[in-house]
Amino acid sequence: MTQETPREALMAALRCWQGRDYAGLTMRVRQPWREPTRREVQEVRLAYRQEILRGFRILETRDTDPAAASVDVELLLTRLGEWTLVRRRYRMVHLDGAGRPVDRLRPEGRWVPHTTYALPSPPPLRA
Repeated sequence: MTQETPREALMAALRCWQGRDYAGLTMRVRQPWREPTRREVQEVRLAYRQEILRGFRILETRDTDPAAASVDVELLLTRLGEWTLVRRRYRMVHLDGAGRPVDRLRPEGRWVPHTTYALPSPPPLRA
């Protein structure tokens, strides 16, 4: 088995969100690596169900240091029935089972979204 890249780990988390698989999403965003409790799944469900993810596109991935990477994503969301296109930067960190950053080459590590930043939206198209 090959180790996941930051991009692959984020795509797996976004697919869980898109499919409303909150237990799977909880396992992708929480530590330590164990089965999530009901309470943890409920917390993630409450946080992520406000925006329904309809689609996403990875724009760019950059390694920033030995244990971190930034992944820029364009997300198509539905909020309160309105469709929105947003861009976000996910700071992915490579963590061990105790939640400490480790070098990306260490096999016991796992990529986890650590921080999310809003990016400027592209200008609207003109006719």
